Amino acid sequence: MPSEDGFIQEAGARLQLTDLSGEDWDAFAQQVRSLAEQQEKHTGKFAGFCSWLDRKGPYNVMIDGANVALWGENYDGGIFRPEKIKVAYDAVREQHADAKILLVLHAGRHHSIRQHNPELFDWLEGLQKQGGYYVTPGGSNDDWYWMYATVHARENGLLMSNDLLRDHVWNLLRPKHMLKWTQRHIVRYSFNYEKTEIRLQHPLPYTPCVQQLVDDVWLLPSADREGQWLCCKPV
Repeated sequence: MPSEDGFIQEAGARLQLTDLSGEDWDAFAQQVRSLAEQQEKHTGKFAGFCSWLDRKGPYNVMIDGANVALWGENYDGGIFRPEKIKVAYDAVREQHADAKILLVLHAGRHHSIRQHNPELFDWLEGLQKQGGYYVTPGGSNDDWYWMYATVHARENGLLMSNDLLRDHVWNLLRPKHMLKWTQRHIVRYSFNYEKTEIRLQHPLPYTPCVQQLVDDVWLLPSADREGQWLCCKPV
């Protein structure tokens, strides 16, 4: 099993990190933007967001607000809990003190908070004035907005979400881009029972794929045991 920084004692080497190339980033961003604009109900809304992002961004950490507020609520009585968004935001700020953070939330959720949680709404308005909060318009899929903002930041972008990205729409994106991006740029999380504390799980500092290291040493991630690797080297 590798150490936290990816060093494998048996191989005498450290696992490498791979990411998208410069050309891959450009192609990926263009594809996300093109698909988002095709699916917009109101022409120009996503293009407006892209222009806004060019002026304000790039951001380092994007927060999928709806995913945070709804995560773990798939039970009888489970509801949209917007107070969890601030818990998540504060945790990200604590661990990424110098990062530019962008919270993304759909207009429908935004208006619901204004009606039912005025204290939190005041906090959101303050965040919005600072350029750290974007409300996606009605008729838009907010997923495209946090996706594009993260890809726009290229190798420096992280997305905080537990979305598994299995929706059919993500299948339209190039598999090689999506695989590398999801391995390297998504922060997962879990709440305590009271939903007052959150634990962030950042991406590994190495890529879990077949790798050839020094002296013809090959490392293969186990298909059966997560975190385990098979080391193959000459005898």
